[in-house]
Amino acid sequence: MSSGDDAAVLNEEAADGAVVPPEQSDAAAEAQHQTTDEEAQAEDETTEEPEAPELVEFNFGGNKLTIPKGDLPDEVVAKVNDYTSSLQTEFQRGQEAAKRLEQDLGERVRATEELAKLRGEGLDLYAQVRQLDTELKELGKVSPEQLAQLWQTNPDLARQISDTVTAKREQFSAANQRLQQHLTAEKQQQEAFTAKEMDRLHQEGRERVSKLIPGFNEAVEKEIMDYAQKSFGLTAKQAQEWPLNPIAAQAMHKAMLYDRLMERAAKAAKPAPAPAAPVKPLRARSGEPKSDDQLSDEEYFRRHVSKPGGRG
Repeated sequence: MSSGDDAAVLNEEAADGAVVPPEQSDAAAEAQHQTTDEEAQAEDETTEEPEAPELVEFNFGGNKLTIPKGDLPDEVVAKVNDYTSSLQTEFQRGQEAAKRLEQDLGERVRATEELAKLRGEGLDLYAQVRQLDTELKELGKVSPEQLAQLWQTNPDLARQISDTVTAKREQFSAANQRLQQHLTAEKQQQEAFTAKEMDRLHQEGRERVSKLIPGFNEAVEKEIMDYAQKSFGLTAKQAQEWPLNPIAAQAMHKAMLYDRLMERAAKAAKPAPAPAAPVKPLRARSGEPKSDDQLSDEEYFRRHVSKPGGRG
C-alpha cells in the first residue's frame, strides 16, 4: 500500500472515531505534506511567466527611447540608428567646437589683460621718467657760476643741490632703462599676440572658404592665388592673405571660373578655315602647240624621242 493510500485510510479511521496510533498519524501528515508540495510544484511549472520581449533602444542626443523589437522593420531601425548616430556625432563636434571656442576666448582675454597690464605699467614708468626729467630741468636752472658762488657763500646748500642733482640723474637713468626694457617686452608680447590672432583668422578663413567653395583644396588655392596675381596684379604676399577675406576669395574663384568658361566658348565659336579650292590644270587653246608640261607620256615620246635627232 502506498503512502497516499495509508493517509486515506488513516483519515477515514479518524473520521469514524477510531484511535490512530501516533506513528501512523505522523506518517499520514508527512505523506499529505509531500502531496501538497508536488501539487504546488506542478502548478508552478504550468504557470511559468512568459519571457520578456527583446527591446531596441534609440538615443536621440541623450534622450533615449525603448521599443519592443519587431514593432518596426529592421530597415527602419537601421536608418533610425544611423540618424541618431549622426546626431550624436554632430552633438559631440558641437561640444568640442564650443569647448575650443571657450578656450580660445579665454586665452585671448588673458592675453589682452596682460597687454593692458603691461601698458599700464609702461605708462607708470613713463610718468616717473617725465617727473624726474622735470625735476632735473628745475635743478638745472642753477647755473654752474651760481653753484660755484654757493660753494663759497653757503656750502651746505651747494652740497645739497649737487647731491640732489646726482641722485636725480641716477634715478632718471635707472627709470629710463626700466622703461626701455618694458617697452621691448611689451612690443614682443604684442607681436606674439598679433601673430597668434593672424593664425586664428587664417584658420577661420580657410574653414569658411572650404564651405563656400565645394571641393576646395591646396590645388584650388594655388589656382586662385595665381589668378589673383596674373589678372589683378596682386603680389604673392597679398595673394596669400586671402583667408582674411573669405568672401573676396569666393568672388575671385567665381571670376576665375567665368574667365575659363568665356575662353572655352571663344575657342568653340572660332570658324574653321575654308577648304582650298582645287587647282585646275591648264589646257592649251585649240590651234596652239602644247608645252612639254601639258604633254602626255606618249605625246612627249613622239615629240622628242621618235624624231630623228631627238633625245636618246
